[in-house]
Amino acid sequence: MADSRRSVNARKLRETARKANSSLVGSHISPSVQRGGRAMNAGSVSFANGRKQSRASHGEVRNVVSHAHRQSGGPALHVGGHNFAQDIHRRTRARRIAGIAAVVVLLVVLAISVGVFVYFGSVGSKLALRDSDAASALKAPQEKTASYVLISADLGGATASSDFEGPDALVLMRVDSQGKAMSFLGIPAETGTTLSDGNLHQLRDAAGEGDAALIGKVSDLVGVDIAHFVKIDRAGLVKLVDAAGGVDLDLSEEIDDPAAGSDYLAAGPQKLSGSAALTLLRATNLSKGVQSQAQNQAAFFSQLVVKLFSAQGTLSSASLLDKVSSCFQTDISSNDLLAAGETLVGISGDSVSSAAIPGSLTGSSSSLVSSAPRVFTPSKSEWAQVQAAFVQGGDAASAATAGAVDVSGLKVEVQNGAAVTGAAASTTQLLSQMGCEITATGNAEQQVFEETLVVYSTGHEEQAKAIVERMGFGRAVKDVGYYTYTGDVLVVIGGDYKPVS
Repeated sequence: MADSRRSVNARKLRETARKANSSLVGSHISPSVQRGGRAMNAGSVSFANGRKQSRASHGEVRNVVSHAHRQSGGPALHVGGHNFAQDIHRRTRARRIAGIAAVVVLLVVLAISVGVFVYFGSVGSKLALRDSDAASALKAPQEKTASYVLISADLGGATASSDFEGPDALVLMRVDSQGKAMSFLGIPAETGTTLSDGNLHQLRDAAGEGDAALIGKVSDLVGVDIAHFVKIDRAGLVKLVDAAGGVDLDLSEEIDDPAAGSDYLAAGPQKLSGSAALTLLRATNLSKGVQSQAQNQAAFFSQLVVKLFSAQGTLSSASLLDKVSSCFQTDISSNDLLAAGETLVGISGDSVSSAAIPGSLTGSSSSLVSSAPRVFTPSKSEWAQVQAAFVQGGDAASAATAGAVDVSGLKVEVQNGAAVTGAAASTTQLLSQMGCEITATGNAEQQVFEETLVVYSTGHEEQAKAIVERMGFGRAVKDVGYYTYTGDVLVVIGGDYKPVS
């Protein structure tokens, strides 16, 4: 009996195994599968649902449930003709999008890097000094807090000329980055200097021997090492001023010089356009001639630099620097200019001062009278004080005023003792500009004086010496009763006379 039961159970196990084998899914489905030489078909597998039975009969499989995912706690993975394909498509698409995004980011980074490189290369090429030997004369500052920059402006005349005449404005800038302070010194382009030919020339002529020669002469004159050099021409200046939105400047006297330009500028606060700035920088029809011109040039460039380095200035961002990079040339790189902009941004007018080398213009304005050029000669005592204040970062303008001897109200008589036509009138005009009171003018009893004498009475020695220094010729002598004159000082013009302005 037991054997009978075991036989029945064995048959049921074999039958169950055959049914399970019939339901296995291989790499493909067909209505009949050969296994072990026996024909098997989908009909040998029973399904409760009629449609599933029909699909199985045609070899179709709609879903296979993976129990592996269920056992691991994850959701069942349904693999079928639609759901499985969509899932694989979504995953593939996500990987493709992620790959594309990574490539795009990489390309953007590369584009920005290349763009920055190209930008600075373009700006740098515009700023770079062309055909210049300036680098051979430039020296790094010895002290960390101060450096000197020479600005050379070739402004031409009121009309363009192809002939080389050298710069019309020379301004030396002292920059204290740590203290956020700047000082500007106007140097008359007519300042006398000896060049390689051994002859006396105006300082502007040094540029004809190269930028290095000009830098060297200015360095010797002021007694400092110059670290950087900036060149600008007439067109560049006009464009730069207009790009900066104009320059605000308080003029000490009116500008009315037809030889400099058509703009008339009244004394007092002015907002200068590019054209007006050009007229101001060229004008010499002023109370102290080229000294006043140099003072105006220093004051103008001080306010221009303040405007450029202000929070909204044209050197406050790379895009604005690109806008004005073609206006001037310099050895300073675009990176360093932007760095300077960040260091000096917001610099106030109280931290900026300007002054000019004091002195006078001497020599004949006509080549028929003398072959020597008309040059500007610094006043020894006043220039020494201005120079010291400028180099030390002080107020050079105040030093010039403090060092000047007050001759206002001094009673002076002028006599022509050399028979030089117009000498007395020219000297009288200069003394009047200095504030002297002219008591009389005319010819001396004898026209034989080889040397100009400035004769002073007791108590007026320093004033007499100041007159000699301002004229640029002559000698101060104390009156011992040999001369007859009205007033405090007698000026007798001799053969050493030089026209002054």
